[in-house]
Amino acid sequence: MAKVLYRALTQEGKEISGFVEAMSNKEALAQLKESGLEQINLLSDAALGFERDDLNGIGEDELAHIARFETKLQKGIGFFSYFAETMRNSSIPMVIGGAIVFYGDFAGSALWMAFGVIVALALPFFSFWNYGVMQGYNRLLKNLAFGEWEDVKKSSEDLKKQSKNPDVIVEADMRLASYYAHKGDMDKAITIISASKEYLDAKSAGAYENKLGELYWYAGMYEKSIYEMKRAYEISKENIFLVDWALAEARFGDNEIAKECIDRVDTETLPIFGLPFIAFIKGLVSYREDRLVEAKEMLIQAVEGFSNFDKNPVVWIPLSIVSSYLALVLSKLGDQERAKSLLSDGVVAILKEHAESSLLEQLRDEFPDYFFEGSIGQKGANNPF
Repeated sequence: MAKVLYRALTQEGKEISGFVEAMSNKEALAQLKESGLEQINLLSDAALGFERDDLNGIGEDELAHIARFETKLQKGIGFFSYFAETMRNSSIPMVIGGAIVFYGDFAGSALWMAFGVIVALALPFFSFWNYGVMQGYNRLLKNLAFGEWEDVKKSSEDLKKQSKNPDVIVEADMRLASYYAHKGDMDKAITIISASKEYLDAKSAGAYENKLGELYWYAGMYEKSIYEMKRAYEISKENIFLVDWALAEARFGDNEIAKECIDRVDTETLPIFGLPFIAFIKGLVSYREDRLVEAKEMLIQAVEGFSNFDKNPVVWIPLSIVSSYLALVLSKLGDQERAKSLLSDGVVAILKEHAESSLLEQLRDEFPDYFFEGSIGQKGANNPF
C-alpha cells in the first residue's frame, strides 16, 4: 500500500499537506474527500511512487511537517532551506544529545560524552546524507537533459553506490540503461533494466513495460516505444500509463488513437504533475490537425503547468519539448517575437538532444538561426528556463 503525498484545503480554507495510505490514486482521493477536504491535489502516484518505509511510526504532526517540506521539494529547494528543515526536525534529539554530553562532562565520562554526540548528530548526519543522494539524482537528471551522456553514465553509477533505497537504485539503473539505449546498444539497455523486472512488477503491473517504452524512445525506436507504452496500460489499466501511451501516439503515432486515449483518462485522479501532460497531448493533437488557435491555448496551459516545477530538472525535457511546439504554433500565427522568447539557449540545447527528428526538422525550417548545425546552447546551466 502506497503513501500518497497530497495538498488540499480544509473546510475552513486552510491549506494542508499530508500522506494518505491507498492502493490507488482513486482510493486515495476517495479517502480524502470522505475526510471533508476540498481542492485536493495528489502530488505523487500510488503506482509509481517510491517506497516510504521511512515514514512508518512517525506521528501525525511530524508527518504533516514532512509533507509540507516534500511539497516544496517538488518545486526544487536549495541547501539552506534543506539545512533549516533538517535542524528543525533534529531539534529534539540534538537537545537530548546535548544534555547527555553535558552530563558526561559533569561526570567526567568520555563514554557518555561520545554517546551524547552520536545522539545529537545522528539524525542530521543521515539527513545530509539523503540530501547528498538527492543532489546526486538532480545532477543525473541535469546531465540527462543536456545530453551529457558520459556524465549520465558516471552519475548513475555513483548514485547506485550512494543509496540503499531500492527505488533510487532502479531509477539509477534506468538512467544507465538510457545511456546505452541512446548509444544504440539496446541489448545492454534491456539487460540492465530487466534485472529490476521482478521489483517493478511487484510495485505495479505494467511498470516494466513502461520503462521499456521509455528506453525505446531514447533509442529513437518510436514504433516500439508506442507498442510498449500501450502494453503497459493494457496490462495495468493504470491511469498514468494511459497518459504515457496517449503522449507517445500524439508525438509520433496515430492522432486518432491519442484522442481516444485522452478521452479515457480520469483527470481527477491524476497527480498534479500529470495535468500539464494532458494539456500537452491535447495541444499536440490540435497542432497535428492544423487547429492552431486551440493548440495555442492548450500548449500555453502545458507550459504554465510545467513551469510551476521549472527548478526541478525532472521537467526540463518535457517543458523544452512543449515550449518548442508552442513556439511553432506562435510563429505560424504570426507572433515571431513571442515564439523566439521560448527558445532560450538551454531549451535549444535540450531539444537538440531529445526532440524527435521530425520536430527538429520543423524547428530548423521555422527558426534557422536557432537550429542550424552546430548552434549549441549553454549546456550545464542550472536552470535553462
